[in-house]
Amino acid sequence: MLRVAIYLCLIVGSFAYYLQPGLCPSIPYQDKFIPSKLAGRWYKYQCPDYLLDKNSTCQGLDIATFNGGTTNIIFFDYSGVSKMSSRIAVGAHFEHSRIAIEMHVPGFGITEEELHILDTDYYSYFIIIGCQEFGNQHYFRLWVDTREKDPKIDYTDKVNQALKNLGIHPYNFVKVDNQNCQFLSY
Repeated sequence: MLRVAIYLCLIVGSFAYYLQPGLCPSIPYQDKFIPSKLAGRWYKYQCPDYLLDKNSTCQGLDIATFNGGTTNIIFFDYSGVSKMSSRIAVGAHFEHSRIAIEMHVPGFGITEEELHILDTDYYSYFIIIGCQEFGNQHYFRLWVDTREKDPKIDYTDKVNQALKNLGIHPYNFVKVDNQNCQFLSY
């Protein structure tokens, strides 16, 4: 149990809050979104500098085959602090480009989160965003995943344009270190 508590502290600590004034903006659905095209392996490519855990490398996710709009997602990474790989499995339900995620955390129960696919071409990248409100402030989680672990294309302009379309100011994006990773199938 202590080991689980330590891991949870490391996970929660890596998502330190960067609160902004006001409520979450409305994130529109993509009506013609086809979630089943996202099945497979993705690598975390970029995220805002305030979300990057410099001790966490080789980050990514596996999206399982869909059953209707429901699937399982396995998030994985390697921690430079614990020198261990970790995996977190979540149940996910897609409704157009909106994703409702449920995760069971031992000792804490079930946690839920809503994320949105902001933009994708299904084959090389997707931009994902989530927003949580804390009183009259909000906090964004935002990142870019790619099919290649080290793509030759910089997706920063695509991300900034997608944010601009929502009326959100651009962020300083940093690249996730996926070099020298031996990604395994889970």
